[in-house]
Amino acid sequence: MDQLFLQCHVSKKVWDSIQTNIVGSVNGLSMYDWICSWFTNGSNAGCKQDFIEIAGYTLWHIWKTRSDVVFDSAKIHLETLVRQIKQSISEWNGHAGLKLTRGINNNSHMIPIPWIPPANTFSKINFDGSICKNTHTMGSGLVCMDDAGNFKSARCIPGVAEDEEKAEAIAALEAIKWATEQHIGRLHLEGDYLNAINGSLGSVQWTTNAIIRDCLALLRDFNGWVYAHVPRETNDVADTLAKDARHISSSVSWNLDCPLWLKSLFQERLNMYSA
Repeated sequence: MDQLFLQCHVSKKVWDSIQTNIVGSVNGLSMYDWICSWFTNGSNAGCKQDFIEIAGYTLWHIWKTRSDVVFDSAKIHLETLVRQIKQSISEWNGHAGLKLTRGINNNSHMIPIPWIPPANTFSKINFDGSICKNTHTMGSGLVCMDDAGNFKSARCIPGVAEDEEKAEAIAALEAIKWATEQHIGRLHLEGDYLNAINGSLGSVQWTTNAIIRDCLALLRDFNGWVYAHVPRETNDVADTLAKDARHISSSVSWNLDCPLWLKSLFQERLNMYSA
């Protein structure tokens, strides 16, 4: 383990590119003892959250790259590997900052509404659309769970839209199309934009009607479906994905290999429900 994560020439170059002083903290310890020292109050690194994040993500990416090489005959590209590590750290820190900002801005008397798994045999897709009004670039954020509350998959989809209403309607359409791709038979859709949810009742602009009609046409192919509105606080996983989608050029999907910040936020919502 020490050879793989710390001593081989590739690992050394990765650590040097990420942060040169981290490996120096090993001080002859085994991998197990070194990692335990991160959480020991008496150690130099034990109370440094940034150290733990950098070291943890670097170790994970080294292991993932090693697995790709062994099982998929992948080639090692050092610059790409370092960029992926820095991106993971940046995503985690960005998410942590977003949660802190929401915590400060939210009314202290508001009671968070937990994420509730769908009814038996249903799969739930939470969706959200985010738009930049100046450029009309938008993103659709989708996250899917099964009836046991297990994470199934997530997706970020970039696009363009004229306004917020259309962005939300497009996100709903993307969610339904994605459910079809995943062969979901009974679908529970959930979003936080009331007009998009009630669009089938004629409460949207006439220019959005075509998107709503496409949604309804696709929903006829399911064995059952439910369409529900939830507060934005409950839909923050999809909201975060939608905002991220505005900054990418092509769709990104995750199954069980989703980023740690996404798993953390997903589990946080379910823990509220279990409590």
